Amino acid sequence: MSNAAAEAAEVTEATKAASARVTAYIALGSNLGDASGDDGPIQQIKRALLELHSLPKTQRVRHSSLYQSPPAGHADQPDYINAVAEIRTQLTPGELLQELLKLEIRFGRRRLFRNAPRTLDLDLLLYDALVLHEPGLTLPHPRMHTRPFVLVPLLEIAPTIEIPGHGPIRTLQPAHDQSHLRPVKHQAASALLEGAA
Repeated sequence: MSNAAAEAAEVTEATKAASARVTAYIALGSNLGDASGDDGPIQQIKRALLELHSLPKTQRVRHSSLYQSPPAGHADQPDYINAVAEIRTQLTPGELLQELLKLEIRFGRRRLFRNAPRTLDLDLLLYDALVLHEPGLTLPHPRMHTRPFVLVPLLEIAPTIEIPGHGPIRTLQPAHDQSHLRPVKHQAASALLEGAA
């Protein structure tokens, strides 16, 4: 193969790699409104779903319904509004995590103490079938398989997905108490979700 042909092949492979997109799943949660007091948790989740579509090299594919769940860990706080979104991205796992952290900050997230109330919580659940253990990032998310407020919305949009190390989601979801998880049936939520679809 000539040098020119070899260089052309390298460019083609680089272009393919640059255009490759992986599927990732993001959990969203909120139990506080914004600083102005105008937007409550439902509106926060709606806005965050729109923002996910605006992340660099990323496209939001679909998202679940909204669910209301009691707080975990620190009980003296409002219930949460939760959802899960599926995205396609060219960002690396580390790059995607950094974009999610920046988005939390833009929404006014303050980490006052463990399990504190939050304006927006974004967790990277899955990045294709990647298993990763790095400082600050573990994939799959280490507690996702124990959380009904993650499993139920994820099952809604990805019923055949398998969680590496834990198996098919359909075998995990029934094992956890879902009695405190309620779909959000408020009319405003439906209208907001239409805008984020």
